[in-house]
Amino acid sequence: MPRAEHHPGAAASASHSESEARAADSRAARSRAVLLAGVSGAASLLLALIAAVLVADPVATLPRVMWFAILLLSGAAVAALAAAARSVSRWTRSEEAGAELARQRLEQERASGEEWRRSSDQAQQENESRFRLLVESISDYAVFMLDAHGRVMSWNAGAERIKGYTADEIIGRHFSVFYPMADQHSGRPAGVLRSALRDSRHEEDGWRVRKDGTQMWANVVIYPVMEDGELLGFTKVVRDLTQRHSSDVLLESILGSAIDGIIGVDENGIIRSFNEAAERIFRYEACAVIGSRFSALMPEPYRTNGIEYLSRFARAGNSRILGRGRQLVGLRS
Repeated sequence: MPRAEHHPGAAASASHSESEARAADSRAARSRAVLLAGVSGAASLLLALIAAVLVADPVATLPRVMWFAILLLSGAAVAALAAAARSVSRWTRSEEAGAELARQRLEQERASGEEWRRSSDQAQQENESRFRLLVESISDYAVFMLDAHGRVMSWNAGAERIKGYTADEIIGRHFSVFYPMADQHSGRPAGVLRSALRDSRHEEDGWRVRKDGTQMWANVVIYPVMEDGELLGFTKVVRDLTQRHSSDVLLESILGSAIDGIIGVDENGIIRSFNEAAERIFRYEACAVIGSRFSALMPEPYRTNGIEYLSRFARAGNSRILGRGRQLVGLRS
């Protein structure tokens, strides 16, 4: 089922902006500390200078020029201190403005990230909803989910039509109820889950049991559902092949009882079926020739002619090339 992905760029950008904001706050705090330390130091120095003068000359016997020099130096110190304070104050305001800008940028990026996550979550929910509607609308196949222990978690229209259970009747029950009793006793259901988990896929044809107890011949495919290495469950797809199986069994019965040799060949000239009469005539067992080219059963020149007939049929699609009776010489083992 589709899942939304995380946005690494948004997270990295937000983290960077947060670091900038913290750095700007730290610089502003250091600036304020420097300003306070400068003011305190200068004031202490000025007070110490005046106190030293008063202690050294309590009755003001120093010349007026000396007092004038002291006052001039004190005024210069105060002016320099005021200028430094203004400079540091401007720097502090600049740093605080930078910190505020970084905080605003961080808030904007957080808001953008939240909006992206909400949009992503909404898109994921819409995708999951569409996927669920798609699966539920399929009626030719039973498509449903099992949890990691084999209990049925979902059920579509095709499953209800093929198996006969409604969703309320089957969800929460173990999927082993779909197997004949002999397979349940032999542990077959658990075995197919282990096979699917080991090979990432398990497919087989076999008998399954409907709700009413009747059996059907089904093609079953099971896939494990993994997330971050953890097994969430299994997806199971079932197709009812009962009619086809019955036709195949009937055809095999007809071919097996025929007194004439009947060989089934595909469009590539590969033998796909070989009945018992053909085994007696050609003295080959079916397992020895199925999968081989039919031309192996003919000597020359019939072998080359047969290949040419098949090639012409593949090119032109003219069934009369192979459809009318011919007398050929066969080759026994």
